[in-house]
Amino acid sequence: MKYFFLPCVGALIFVAPVLANAQDAKQLTASTSVKLSPPAGLRLGAWLTQNHTALAESMYWPGTMWLNTLEANKQSSDKKQLVNELAKLATGNTDAAPQLDKLTALLSAMPITGRKPLLLQDPWLMQAHSHLEPVISEGDSLVIAGRTDRVRVINADSQSCDVPVKSATWAIDYLRACGMDSEVDTAWLIQPDGQVTRLGVGTWNQHAQEAPAPGAWLWVPPVIASHDLSERIAKIMSTQGLAQGVGPMAPLPSTSANEPKDLAIFANDWGVTGLLQTATARSPSAGHVALTANRVWPYTHTTLAISPFDSLELGFRYTDIANRLYGPDIAGNQSYKDKSSEIKWRMLEETASRPALAVGLRDLGGTGLFAGEYLVASKRWQNLDVSMGLGWGYLGSRGNLGNPLGFLGQRFTTRQNSNVGSGGTAQLSPLFTGRTALFGGVQWQTPIPQLVVKVELDGNNYKNEPSNNDVGGARSPLNWGLAWQNGPLSLTVGYERGKQWMLGFSLSTDLTKLTQSKRSEPAPWPVKRPAQAATLNLQPSVMGSSPSLPPSPAVAGAIEAQTGWPVRDLRQEENTWIVELDNVQGFSLPERIDRGMSVVHEMAPSHVRAVRFVLMQQGVPVSSRLIDRGSWADTRYAWRGQSPSHASVNAPADLTPTAESPNRKPSASMGLGYQQHLGGPDGYLYSLNATTEGQWPLWKGAWVQGTLKARLVDNYEKYHYTAQSDLPRVRTLVREYLTNQRLTLPNAQLNQLNQWGDSVYSLVYAGALESMFAGVGAEVMWRPSGSQFALGADVNKLAQRDFDQRFSLRDYRVNSGHITAYWDTRWKGVEAKLMVGQYLAGDKGATLEVSRRFKNGTRMGAWVTKTNVSSASFGEGSFDKGVFFSIPFDAFLTAWSTQTMSFTWQPLIRDGGARLNKAQTLWNLTNSRDEREWSSEPARFSK
Repeated sequence: MKYFFLPCVGALIFVAPVLANAQDAKQLTASTSVKLSPPAGLRLGAWLTQNHTALAESMYWPGTMWLNTLEANKQSSDKKQLVNELAKLATGNTDAAPQLDKLTALLSAMPITGRKPLLLQDPWLMQAHSHLEPVISEGDSLVIAGRTDRVRVINADSQSCDVPVKSATWAIDYLRACGMDSEVDTAWLIQPDGQVTRLGVGTWNQHAQEAPAPGAWLWVPPVIASHDLSERIAKIMSTQGLAQGVGPMAPLPSTSANEPKDLAIFANDWGVTGLLQTATARSPSAGHVALTANRVWPYTHTTLAISPFDSLELGFRYTDIANRLYGPDIAGNQSYKDKSSEIKWRMLEETASRPALAVGLRDLGGTGLFAGEYLVASKRWQNLDVSMGLGWGYLGSRGNLGNPLGFLGQRFTTRQNSNVGSGGTAQLSPLFTGRTALFGGVQWQTPIPQLVVKVELDGNNYKNEPSNNDVGGARSPLNWGLAWQNGPLSLTVGYERGKQWMLGFSLSTDLTKLTQSKRSEPAPWPVKRPAQAATLNLQPSVMGSSPSLPPSPAVAGAIEAQTGWPVRDLRQEENTWIVELDNVQGFSLPERIDRGMSVVHEMAPSHVRAVRFVLMQQGVPVSSRLIDRGSWADTRYAWRGQSPSHASVNAPADLTPTAESPNRKPSASMGLGYQQHLGGPDGYLYSLNATTEGQWPLWKGAWVQGTLKARLVDNYEKYHYTAQSDLPRVRTLVREYLTNQRLTLPNAQLNQLNQWGDSVYSLVYAGALESMFAGVGAEVMWRPSGSQFALGADVNKLAQRDFDQRFSLRDYRVNSGHITAYWDTRWKGVEAKLMVGQYLAGDKGATLEVSRRFKNGTRMGAWVTKTNVSSASFGEGSFDKGVFFSIPFDAFLTAWSTQTMSFTWQPLIRDGGARLNKAQTLWNLTNSRDEREWSSEPARFSK
């Protein structure tokens, strides 16, 4: 096959061969472009359709180029910096210097165009979405082109090859047409509209991707170029416009590649990513949560798996052993339930020349019944994903290999039995000891979408099961199965040990991708006034014409409707409007403030230059955000090349309200609640509840609140087991509290919030503080606005409530309180919280909680508590621990919400290390002081 490569030594390949005047071009062709010079101050789409209708009808919309002088200056600076970096990189890498020198020459030859991105290229569609339509500046120009007939490929030696465009043809086909299929695994796709995407095109890293559009570029970077450097170079290339020409083109291959697909990720029998019984080196992306249930006699595994980072996967598991009983001392004929955990860390990422490598530990801190370790590697070849590893302990009980770590000492040749007891104590001495077994397998993506075949070699022969459980061994070391996935649901069926059928299902989601537009709220006000707009000719009933007159109630009502928060006060101070918003909570603060700002901008007179939003709780100022009106409006009145982001800055919050607000209306809400208990002898217990919550403001900082809960559907009639405890029963009487009444009052309390200076807050509360405890308490917190650190302390005098959760009390009394330190690490959203103090059972100790918070407000994390109670006195589990993830209702509801849906996975409910579950905390009430609340993604626009 003949490949048509052209050295890119000049700028000719980056501009259309024919650049006509608008007056001369009646019809655009595949090789022609037209440059227009619209007058300043007009909207681009409107001007084009009204003055050049014929061109607008024949233009290839994705190839439209909006050229701007200021953008050209920025691009010139960026290009000079890149050329210097490439020259420096070539100096230190003699082998790569020839390629880098050619790339430098290529970049140097590219003209500075000043192209700014357009979210919409269709001039008629622009006019229907004015906030996405540019306003022409002085010196702007417009290049429009006809639909081109080619895709341009630039190889690592900076040579150009044009290929005829064909619909539904993938990047790898264009690369093959230019002779670059075997040695290339990464390419940059530059679409006609200037969008830049990194593509995996190798047999090991292909993924679901867009097909190149007519006029697209495919650039293969030199191997030595980093991801960041390559992306910046690709963005410079994206300013060059369509791939057009009249020269020869290399023909496409006679056979087209299959559509690239993502590697399918499935949970194994144990709930972490793998095949059937064995694990692989794969793991889901950060934010993934999965609940998996799997049955292969005599074991039923129920696992919650979370991925706080791309390379880390954690599993928390209950295993029901059908042919083993708890015994008459605990639960009679109930089958035994074991608790265990698993951690898998991918140490090495897969590349073209090496597999991914992961290490895993199972049941490190549990009872040790299924304890084991593994080291596994995975490599992909298109639709095949092959894994191979070594297993120790339960995972390698076949024991057909010696321990490769034996050279480190005699202790590695023989495995010590794990201390099967109350669990909770880390079993470190058996790690990676004893004989091992080889395991591995393959996953094949079938031609049927979402269906894969799994075949594996098991490292366990099932002859040495825990607790001397005779399951009959395995007739075959090979297991096989089919797995099918549709959205969040996965189903797996398999045949294992040569004699047992397996069935499993999994529900999963990616917390980071949860988002929902607020369709149930009033539509956002469009920004119709430019930043330098003159005063509006509003009716006196809407806005007073005199600058000295205060804003009218109509403005406050519109702000309330847009933000969902009551306006406590609205006033003017010099050229600034002050907007006081009360009871500000939730997880969409930037979007809601922007909505309120839209109202202010449209209704305020032109001399108002800034707006200060004071965010309050029950009339107590918590934080303040200042917005420059001109800067805010400039990016929203017209398209400026990128989506506008929230632009408020922190301002002092110690503002005293001008007057007490007479608007103290009670509020109430109704909803559904769900709670579960899993892992005890009684099995899975659940309850679906209806809840009614209410608040009534009293005076500044004071309010009463309450919650009424009714059990709707549950299976608590099966709840018989009350755990033994050597401590005061502060939590292990959970069965009595849950089953006593169908209608309960879990919360009814009075609160008083105060501010002491700009950074110190206090909260005093009294009443039925939670379902099990009533009393009085106080909390104080130092939380500088925008700081990484905060420090708080609380003290509570408590009495245990009666089981009916009404107004009577039991005899138990306790004082509880903690000093709490908060730390925002500012690394990938990780935050830590350390609490030291006295717990509900009178024990003293500390709790460490570590979590990761994602940009949409979802969180996942874990906690561990250790007190002065011995493991024996604590009971099964040895110490308190658990994992959790939380999802703000804002992430999936179409209306504003301040509520959060929390899921907690606690292996056991014990009395040691138990904390008061407060309905109100200063950390939550002052969340608007957290700068992360204001670091939102760019505003989302619908086209």
